Amino acid sequence: MLELLTNKVNSCDLIKPLLPKEPIFISFQGSEGKCCHYVLNFKGLQPLKEIPEILHVKIVGNSEQLQELIKGELRLQQLMKLNALKVEGKFRDILKIEAMISLSVSSENSLTSDNI
Repeated sequence: MLELLTNKVNSCDLIKPLLPKEPIFISFQGSEGKCCHYVLNFKGLQPLKEIPEILHVKIVGNSEQLQELIKGELRLQQLMKLNALKVEGKFRDILKIEAMISLSVSSENSLTSDNI
């Protein structure tokens, strides 16, 4: 599921100018307790094999809510207000992650000459 997010973010041309120069380390934790660690930087979103020393954003919730987020069904802040996801980190980093997800989903659904 998070591989899908990685592919969407890294292939979206709208996102490339917005990628941060300084890395943002992100942790996704499902209700099963499994953690996946990623870095968002000028190269895109990339999985990490090791746990980073510093986590800038931690997103915790069950798999269903994480899927809703990645598919673009609900935005990160909506899930936070519903207490469906627990998110820790600087508000600026959280907004950047939310924007990356939203743009990757919206570009996937946008009109092209192929689907008109």
